[in-house]
Amino acid sequence: MSVFFFKNEPLKTSSELLLIFVNSSQLVDFQLVIVLVRSSVCRSRSDVAIVVDASSSVGRVNFRRQVEFLQELALSLPVSSTIQLALETYSSQETVHFYFSDFETKRQILNALSVPYLLGGTTNTAAALKRAGEDLFSRRFGDNPEHENVVLLLTDGWSDRPGETWEEAMKLREAGVHMIVVGIGNAVRDGELSGQILLHSGMAHTARVSTLV
Repeated sequence: MSVFFFKNEPLKTSSELLLIFVNSSQLVDFQLVIVLVRSSVCRSRSDVAIVVDASSSVGRVNFRRQVEFLQELALSLPVSSTIQLALETYSSQETVHFYFSDFETKRQILNALSVPYLLGGTTNTAAALKRAGEDLFSRRFGDNPEHENVVLLLTDGWSDRPGETWEEAMKLREAGVHMIVVGIGNAVRDGELSGQILLHSGMAHTARVSTLV
């Protein structure tokens, strides 16, 4: 197992970005990734919008692993007391499964995270990030103005509109939204995740998990 941490100078934004790459064939023990994500979101009260890639390039097996990871993560978080969760999946189109205001207990959220793989199609990450910013992080759906806003994006990085994905990521960052990107799969397009989203976004810190055993 190898973990590498880097520091970079931030741009004119107070948001942070954590980038994690996971080899799917080793994705049996989620604990290291959970520790990294938990340490990022539990420093303050947070509204965490979970955005999950359900495209054909991710596939059914990796999608199932993403769901298992999210369930393990939810078990470890102080949900309802200091953390609120919302869930959106996407491929060619995006689907919101639940908003911040929909559930109050951890059991309800765990049940709601058991979403089936029904989408397939292309990887419109740009539209998913846009909907997170305009829809999930809204007062009418339970976004708490006193909480930090966080996007947890799980993807293989193969978006069909890389330029638009970068633009939507920048809009979120400029709005003060913290971003955590978990690259899932053996064929993660890390150049897009680290180049399009990461290097041009002025993150505070990143992490790379090259092997997870």
